[in-house]
Amino acid sequence: MPINHDAVKYRINEILDCISNLKRLVSKPYTELSIDEKNSIRYYIIVMVEALTTLCIHVCREQYGYKPQSYSEAVKFLCDKLGIEPLENVFSLIKLRNLIVHRYWIIDDYRIYKNVKENFDEILLFVKLLEEKLKSENHILQS
Repeated sequence: MPINHDAVKYRINEILDCISNLKRLVSKPYTELSIDEKNSIRYYIIVMVEALTTLCIHVCREQYGYKPQSYSEAVKFLCDKLGIEPLENVFSLIKLRNLIVHRYWIIDDYRIYKNVKENFDEILLFVKLLEEKLKSENHILQS
């Protein structure tokens, strides 16, 4: 099955939308965030990581015939294909997503806030490089 052009674009847009919403939420001082806003931060992290890993798994399977056993394995495989070192911030976000989903009661919202406030440069770099690689290999994502 070939790469689904629309699914790739959808996932990339979903990642970028989540980053935009996260940046908006952390633009406020932590002490001014409501419980709903703190929960929204958690939600957008989950959605962003799931969009990113769904994209990675799709590309691994459809472009390279590789079936990763985990989210991290899919990202590591694609980092290798992109010729870049594994991105620690991306792996940290995958672990954070797992904590939020499976052990939400031990999450330190202030620590999440601080990490989100720093930036998403590695995720944006990864998405950009993946998009460029797919364009060059498949001539997809062309407008």
